[in-house]
Amino acid sequence: MRRIHGTLSLPNVTSRTTSWAAALAAVLTMVAAGAGSAPAATSASGAGSRAANTAGAARAVASVRAGAPGRPRYLGISISARRAVLTWAPGPASARIAGYRVYRDGRLLRRVRGTRATVAVRPGAPQRLSVRAVDVRGRRSAAAVISTASSKEAPQPPGGLRAVEVTATAVTLAWLRAKAGTRRVVGYRVFRDGRTLGQVTGTRMAVPRLATDEAYTFTIAAVDDRGHVSPPSRALTVATDAPPPSTGSLHAFVLASTGASFEDFKAHYRQIGTVHATYFECDHATAAIQGADVPQITSFAKVRQVEVFARFDCQDAPALHRILTDRALRGAWLATIVDQALVHDYDGINLDFETGAATDRAAYTSFVTELAARLHDIGKKLAVDVSAKTADDPSHPRSGLYDYPAIAAEADVVFVMAWGIHWATSDPGPIADMRWLETVVHYVNTLPDREKYVMGTPLYGMDWPRATGPGAPANALEWADVASLSARVGAPAAYDATAHETHFSYADANGVTHEVWASSAAAVLERMRLFRSNEYEVGVWRLGREDQSMWSDPLLAG
Repeated sequence: MRRIHGTLSLPNVTSRTTSWAAALAAVLTMVAAGAGSAPAATSASGAGSRAANTAGAARAVASVRAGAPGRPRYLGISISARRAVLTWAPGPASARIAGYRVYRDGRLLRRVRGTRATVAVRPGAPQRLSVRAVDVRGRRSAAAVISTASSKEAPQPPGGLRAVEVTATAVTLAWLRAKAGTRRVVGYRVFRDGRTLGQVTGTRMAVPRLATDEAYTFTIAAVDDRGHVSPPSRALTVATDAPPPSTGSLHAFVLASTGASFEDFKAHYRQIGTVHATYFECDHATAAIQGADVPQITSFAKVRQVEVFARFDCQDAPALHRILTDRALRGAWLATIVDQALVHDYDGINLDFETGAATDRAAYTSFVTELAARLHDIGKKLAVDVSAKTADDPSHPRSGLYDYPAIAAEADVVFVMAWGIHWATSDPGPIADMRWLETVVHYVNTLPDREKYVMGTPLYGMDWPRATGPGAPANALEWADVASLSARVGAPAAYDATAHETHFSYADANGVTHEVWASSAAAVLERMRLFRSNEYEVGVWRLGREDQSMWSDPLLAG
């Protein structure tokens, strides 16, 4: 086969005596076999002009290109008096579909964007209707073709449409067989809210991936072996079930950037009362807000009555200083945070500003005060994340930014990040040593507005190489990675009953000794017992691949 003008191949013509008629016949044969012929211009009796057919075939050859959209599927017709309603479903496409063209006897009638068109027909006269898809590059698909039939020839609408099973995210439909017209019924087309879902040969169909607690309207039409479609069945409206609501109180961070975190949230949402979603952050170069809502997370939580706090995060000291002290930038942050809370109907905002200079303490308190006032004016809450401290030192390079009493006076939640006594560039050691945690709790116990504090625990681990400092920082590991590492290097993990944390050591392939400390379920639950015994709500950083056995403890019963 060889290509002509880059569009379509013809059989190799080697003899000068090969007639043009033979070559044309080959073209017409391929076009008829599915190469994308335009509808032939025929008379009502079917006696079309040979010249018209030849010209139509030539046009089809010129218009078909590699990568053109696929032929529309499930083309059906329903006729009432002088009007025919055509319905179809999109075929495969390599580029976005811009719309569809509808033809009658080879002449263009309409251009539409959707998968439904109403056209005029002549009663009693056989007519050929066809539909082509057109993509954004102007490429046309092969035609889906159907002929008209009188209403007496079409099947009768199916009866007995009902829902035999309904869940929070799916519906199973069933119906009775339709009475045939003059042709055999070969299938049933299912419509949801007027749009084609698909076609089945039996009288039952499962409809998955529905939104929870949502109403949908279904109809069914019978289809015969000529593509004639019956009038629709009587409509059935079904509402999916509302999922069981959360009964928990845990505050949990979910990472918008990883599917594992969301999956973990979905698995344990009934034990979670508030989810802090990591949607927004600062651009370190410009200090502007970047990020976006993740509708799947937000809607999943709301339907299940889990409060949604969108986190606004900045952990770059220069950028944070600009946000707090540059009047225009500060105003833009405040306005954007409030706008996002309104647009996405968040229950609240989580403000996570870290690594700020102690000298910005007053500016930060002022920012929190103004943001809280604006959010409260629109009925929203504010949670502020603060580094843990055992006493207030306004000059401390890590926790000096946070004036606990002043923040608690304005915010609805003060989330204490009760971890980090050892960190990536420190010497190895417990991440949330129990003895240190007890002093943190003791300090918070002395403060006003204690009911606003949530004590947070880490769910992760750290792997320190022997050398420490900025040149050899520890690697943060989720619990699943810690357990896998322990098994791989043959170093059983031990539980330190004083620090209440799991640890082990090993030597890597280069002979470098590593020390690992991590939050097993036992460690996490022990911290939570400390917090709960002091009448604090508890939170976790962050959902993902933590020690799953923690969720079966009565302390986290939902």
